[in-house]
Amino acid sequence: MYEVLESIGLSRNESKSYLALLELGLSTSWCVAKQASIDRANAYYSLERLNNKGLVSEVLKKGVKHFEALEPKALKNILLQKEVALNNIMPRLMLKKDLAKNKSEVQIHHGLKALTSILEYFSESSNKILQFGVSKDFFQKLKFFLHRFHDKRISNNVELQQIIDLEAKNLFQEQPLSKTRFSDTMSKTTTIICDEDVVMIIWDSKPISIQIKSKQLSDSYKELFKLMWDYY
Repeated sequence: MYEVLESIGLSRNESKSYLALLELGLSTSWCVAKQASIDRANAYYSLERLNNKGLVSEVLKKGVKHFEALEPKALKNILLQKEVALNNIMPRLMLKKDLAKNKSEVQIHHGLKALTSILEYFSESSNKILQFGVSKDFFQKLKFFLHRFHDKRISNNVELQQIIDLEAKNLFQEQPLSKTRFSDTMSKTTTIICDEDVVMIIWDSKPISIQIKSKQLSDSYKELFKLMWDYY
């Protein structure tokens, strides 16, 4: 069992302490150390780290710190946190690989005017637009453009599928030919995939749009989007 716990990020002493605490119930670090056959200092520091990871709770009884293991289902939260962190950096990893192995057309645009031109082009040239990391900045900075964008998109029968940051839910308005899901773990960088184009928008005071034309990269991003869509 130690190997499985270590594979999700627990150290050997943390694994021993956690299993010992499951068997003992509410206990002191001294009792855990004895049950786990490790010294008291290692047991105490392991229990503190387990507490930081959300696997163990602490309570004072007559001035003595006691520990109790939370439900084992809490272990799944560690995997979830790792998956969320990986999903957040996956676009950059995929971009690095694509730029290293393939000749891709890369353009960097500055400002809202350039960004609205890209979106307008997408609303006319594709049968589907995918976007994730749609944050408050997206709605606030594009609020005078989005109505026109949706009108043109709908008139051209272009579908929109998007994952929106939960913090921006109050700014969102349902539109025809669109499907939407919400997430509270999204990257704040907005990513848009359309045909063979991938656009990453950095919401600086003057937005920066990095546009890459690459079939291989866009296909990879579409697969990533599908995984996130199914997850959320």
